[in-house]
Amino acid sequence: MPTGDQALKLRQMVASRRKGATDAIQSDERAREGWLSDGGGTVIAITSGKGGVGKSVMTANLGLYYAMSGKKVLLLDADFGLANLDVMLGLNAEKNIRDVLLGETSIDDITLQGPEGIRLIPGGNGIRELANLSQSQVTGLMDQMSGFDQDFDVLLIDTAAGIADGVSGVLLEADVVIVVTQPEPTAVLDAYAIIKTLAADRPGTPAFVVANRVQSEQQGSTVFNNLQNVAGRFLDVKLDFAGSIPEDSSLRESIRLRRPSLLEFPESNFSKAIGRIATTISRLLSEKERPGRGIGRFWSRIISQGGK
Repeated sequence: MPTGDQALKLRQMVASRRKGATDAIQSDERAREGWLSDGGGTVIAITSGKGGVGKSVMTANLGLYYAMSGKKVLLLDADFGLANLDVMLGLNAEKNIRDVLLGETSIDDITLQGPEGIRLIPGGNGIRELANLSQSQVTGLMDQMSGFDQDFDVLLIDTAAGIADGVSGVLLEADVVIVVTQPEPTAVLDAYAIIKTLAADRPGTPAFVVANRVQSEQQGSTVFNNLQNVAGRFLDVKLDFAGSIPEDSSLRESIRLRRPSLLEFPESNFSKAIGRIATTISRLLSEKERPGRGIGRFWSRIISQGGK
């Protein structure tokens, strides 16, 4: 057990880290642009062509960044293969949407309160079951979701990797899609498959690319340029580069501690990269016509049409 002096020093260190991260965010006005708080909220789906490229870590920290900038943030863990956003945020999800569908609890009861006011809906395998709801389940779930577009500025969805049942529907109904990839050729090819699906089924959806675990910014730009060249040539699609995230050993430590890196290591290269990506997305979206579907319509379409 730490002594009184050690405990005091520990509290002061944590407070200093938190203040440093918050001050850095609030000093960047670009991170507070109105697109995240106008018109019923914005739905951002974060996906990848293959597992293990870092999309869940990015979802947790990007959501935290927006929350620390004053936005009301809701996370949905729709990775039914490896639902772990609760772990990354230091929470413990005992139930998920499946329990709501079974009538055992409510959306409010399964929604967890995370750091900096962030909220999390554990989805898990319940996301797949949204594809086969009865009419009474549709009505009941819609009633519970009805106020979410007024309660939150942004909904960030961590999807399962690839295009499986329950994933493509989420991507096609989101306002914005972020595709996370890595420099390995297989990861880039799988990211291209996601973009191809978007281009075929919902052209015009703003699509941003993040290159994760790069050795340099140049390598990140090369990954994006290669993906853009192929997408432009074969799909006639223009992508936007949200930025790159460097390899960072502190990230493994934050995962071990079950603490978001943005809070535990605000001065790390990873945390700084998350800040740059968040502000880049805000800037790029401010230059586009607002998608305008919002959180309420997202839930309505997903629930009424199923998660396929």
